[in-house]
Amino acid sequence: QARPTRPVGRPAANIVVLVSLSPGSAARLSWAQRSLQTLFETLKDRDSVALLLDGPRGRVLLPPTSAGDQDRLSRSLSLLRAEGAPRGLEGLRRAYALAAQHLVRDGINRVIWILDGEFSAEVGTREELAALIREQTEWGVLLSVLGFGSDPVADPNATPWVPTPSGETYASVASPAEARAALQRELRPDPTTAAEDV
Repeated sequence: QARPTRPVGRPAANIVVLVSLSPGSAARLSWAQRSLQTLFETLKDRDSVALLLDGPRGRVLLPPTSAGDQDRLSRSLSLLRAEGAPRGLEGLRRAYALAAQHLVRDGINRVIWILDGEFSAEVGTREELAALIREQTEWGVLLSVLGFGSDPVADPNATPWVPTPSGETYASVASPAEARAALQRELRPDPTTAAEDV
């Protein structure tokens, strides 16, 4: 099987993936593993990637690691589990902290947050989430929210999960193929600002 085509002419990437999948979402977990494997294979040695599991334990499955170490990246995906109700705000804070460790000047600094339709921001945290995202956007770390198995929406701010300010992206995905396509778009230096139904 041919390797996926690597993006050409883009700057170095600093990618942190936060996975917030509810217990019982085995199929979506499989989507995440397969689509992330494809994403990892398109990265270059100069790129950095980290993987964080959002849940009661908040485990870092892969600290910031060169994409040249494909064996280590693949092993981290095998550790993905849905270990309990995602924490949302706490998990996103940890993801941003990992991104800050390898901030790439004039590069792509992005947190990719994978959710499912069962996730909802905790009561009273939406304002804190919005403030955190705005702050990190100003620092140059953008956020992509991918809703696995969720219904598409016309406006990112209407999602039940988190409001996304200008400069961030939202996509609802309904199949593994759509998940892979959505993740590939996150390697663009200038992501779209509108919500997408992929």
